[in-house]
Parts: sequence; structure tokens; C-alpha cells
Amino acid sequence: MPKIKEQPPTLTEDMSVQDAIDLLNKSGYQVQSNGKQEEEEYSLVEPTLQITHEQLSKGRFYHEVGDENPDNWIPSVTTQLDIIKLGPGLDTYNRNLGHLAPKDRDAKAQQGTDVHYQAVPLVRGETVTIDDLRTFIISNPDESWKYLYKTVDQYTYHIRKYLASLCRFWYEHKPRAVACEYPILHPDLPFAGRLDLVVEMKKAKNSKKTSRILIDLKTGGKWLTHAWQNSAYKVGWELLNPDLPIDYIAGLYLSDGYRDEPNYQLHYQKFNYNAFKHVSELWYEVNSNAKGEMKPTIKKAPPTKFNLYNEKETK
Repeated sequence: MPKIKEQPPTLTEDMSVQDAIDLLNKSGYQVQSNGKQEEEEYSLVEPTLQITHEQLSKGRFYHEVGDENPDNWIPSVTTQLDIIKLGPGLDTYNRNLGHLAPKDRDAKAQQGTDVHYQAVPLVRGETVTIDDLRTFIISNPDESWKYLYKTVDQYTYHIRKYLASLCRFWYEHKPRAVACEYPILHPDLPFAGRLDLVVEMKKAKNSKKTSRILIDLKTGGKWLTHAWQNSAYKVGWELLNPDLPIDYIAGLYLSDGYRDEPNYQLHYQKFNYNAFKHVSELWYEVNSNAKGEMKPTIKKAPPTKFNLYNEKETK
């Protein structure tokens, strides 16, 4: 009796190219991806607009590069979330540190910002060295980190531990980067900002499906508002990229406190855009003027050029 040839495994539309190749190879088929497929598979979604931000008295406002009209500037997601009380843990933190709390907060904020800055070239496939970190820190006029660390080497050491934590996540989950530091700004949205990462990967190791996940990088502890922040980013991303819907949102909590091997926590979050909308409405209500308008408060900058005998030269 002739041997019946086994049917090839079933391939589904939600599989990535690499997942399909792996499944076929496991079933005895010899399949390899060509260079063109690999290049297309790993290209990032690039934004169609460029945004920048201004740090004002009411918080951070985003706008398109070159747009100098404050009426078009939009408050960031995190600025709006700052209006609500995070919980008793923050009260204890402020009470214990007293007048030093702002310095500690600013130092930790800069640390998170610097980790985010270095994560971008890593996601894009570049190598970041200790010399790169040192040069970046020394050339940065913001020296808030000095409240926590005495020397550049001490500060660089902790940044390296955070980046090693990110690398460990990448090695273990093997995500495919879809977007990185992607700007969110749209006339239909009451918020703006930059999401950290959109990746495609398996949610569980044994999963056959590849999911699209929006991830926010964190260098501190978990707060409920992190899920609301990601919920807003998800809505913004899908409005700008309707053909690439998000399956899950998550916070990737990097660590610098481990002894030996780098570690992290990937925490999947509950989508709750309604909660963010309520916070956003409250923020706009509190920050609107008597006419119900919310306009950024911009202080007039002092002159950059001076002349006692020619007023026109002082500007």
C-alpha cells in the first residue's frame, strides 16, 4: 500500500512570516526566509508628522514642529493624569522626603527619560556602548541625576542595569518592533504624546498566535494610571493606524535592583479609555478660563539682546 503523504500544517492569517516558517520547519518542511522578507518584516512604521513639546506652567503641551500657534497645542496624556491622586503611597513618599521630594522626583524622572532615550537606538538595531552613555550624560545640561548619584560612573552604572533589563526582555520574548517613540497627535483627540513601543510577539510561550502589543517602558513602580495612559495611546495609535489594531496593552517595568541576572516585569493591563476620558474632562474643567476655554499659559521670555542707547536693539 502506498504511503499517504501527511497534510501540511494549517497556516492562519494572523501568523507572522517567521511563525509560519517555524511551524513548517517543525513539521519536516525545509523553509528559509529570503533577505527581502526579513527586511520587510522588521521595518518600523514611521510617523507621517513630527511633533515637539513645550514645558509650560500647566504642564507639557505637544504640537507639530513649526506650529507656533498656542491655540493648536495639546496637553500630554501624563500632564492630564497628574491631576488625580495616585494613592496613599505617594502621600507617604512626600511626607518622608518633605522639601527634598521634588529633587528626588526630578532625578528619577530624568533617569527614566535617559533610559527611554537609549532604548530607541537599541530597538532600531543599533549598539549602545558605555562610552555612548557617558558622552550623552556629560553633554546633557540637565543634571537632576546628581541628587541620587555622586558621579557620572555611578549614574551610568544604573542606566546600564536598566538597559540590560530591557535586553533580557528582548532575548526572552523575541518581539518584532512595529513602532518606537511614535507621536500621537490628532485633531479629534483631547490629548497628545509619544507611545514607547508597539511590538508583535507571542503573549505566552506556547501560543501559536502572534499578538500586537503596545508597551510602555517604566523604571519605577506600578500605578493604576499606567493602564489609563496606555489606553489613551491605544486609541490614538488606532486612529492614526486603523490597519494595525492593538490586541493588548502592557507596562514593561525595568529593574536596576537585581544582584546577578537582569530581570523585569511585563504587566498586561486592562484597557479602560473611559477612565482616562473622565480624567481628561476633569483636567480641562480645572484648567479652563472663565469663558470655558483652555489655553496654554505662555510667559513672555526676556530679551536675548540688550542695548541701553537703542531700544530697538534690545529684543
